[in-house]
Amino acid sequence: MLRFRAVVASVAVAGLAAAAAAAVHFGPRLYYRMVPPKQPGHAIVGQEAAAFGDAARRFRGRIVWSSNRSGNHEIYLLDLRGARPRVERLTDDPHVDSFPRFSPDGSKILFNRSRETWVSDRDPEPWDVWIMDADGRHARPVAELGFHASFAPDGRSVVFARAAQVVRRSLDDGTEEVLVDSGKVLGGWGHEPELRDHRLAVTIRGALYGGFGIYDATTRKLTAFPGDSCQIAWWPGQERLIWIEGHRGNGGTRVAWGPSDGRRVETLIDLPGVYSHEYFPRLSRDGAWLAWAASAGDHEPGRADYEIFLWKLGEPWDHALRLTHHTGNDQWPDLDPR
Repeated sequence: MLRFRAVVASVAVAGLAAAAAAAVHFGPRLYYRMVPPKQPGHAIVGQEAAAFGDAARRFRGRIVWSSNRSGNHEIYLLDLRGARPRVERLTDDPHVDSFPRFSPDGSKILFNRSRETWVSDRDPEPWDVWIMDADGRHARPVAELGFHASFAPDGRSVVFARAAQVVRRSLDDGTEEVLVDSGKVLGGWGHEPELRDHRLAVTIRGALYGGFGIYDATTRKLTAFPGDSCQIAWWPGQERLIWIEGHRGNGGTRVAWGPSDGRRVETLIDLPGVYSHEYFPRLSRDGAWLAWAASAGDHEPGRADYEIFLWKLGEPWDHALRLTHHTGNDQWPDLDPR
């Protein structure tokens, strides 16, 4: 009897420990999903203008990202093609606008708009897919209940997550095709899907630690990549990919790359110093530039003080430019080198 009681007690203690661990891990996430940031932050006077000027001397193109510097997440565009850098707010809506992506020809921008006034990046359901001209005009919805949308390589269709499925939708006639039921086939929700030929680079979420890799829609097999990582995307024009590797690097993350067989992992960039918690990486279409966001350690995607960085591949890491200087949340950059 005493032995039985001891076993029951040990099981109870283990259960409490597991519950406590779950509360520590998921408690803040549940809070962040329900409660919006209290303040939009403030600009660090003078430093952004100087940074934009430095960028204009090196990168002749455009950078788009989502920021809550106005009090709500909107889409912003930095145009570095003219005589002077120009910043424009492209959207003005009470909902959350996030995850902007240039079309292959640079004429359109795809983005997510929340269906409620505040939705955390951690909640993949209450979002719609929208599209607008690259100057912010003619915004219109493309698909309901879509998350993390990107253009297919030909620019005539878009790929996004909807619940536990990855869907491709034609921009010509609106027809939809389920590329994979990731909940059944991959064991979780497929986030940030990016299509190349018949292969999807995809992050799989839905468990304490998810997975990521390449799903082949022809063979219906997943090439799983090693590590606790996310935000995998194709390297333009090459058989390799980039992603964020978690629990590594100077600030707890790093931007990594590897071949499409998943057999090798290399560091692409992992800055020293304060802003070394890298997230939201994005390569330019010509594969020459990398944009990403980094925080001083706080991870929460839609709330932390992430700043946008720009770096030309092949240059020393200390040549990377910090573009934004604002205590709000700057996230999900994309860049168009034209």
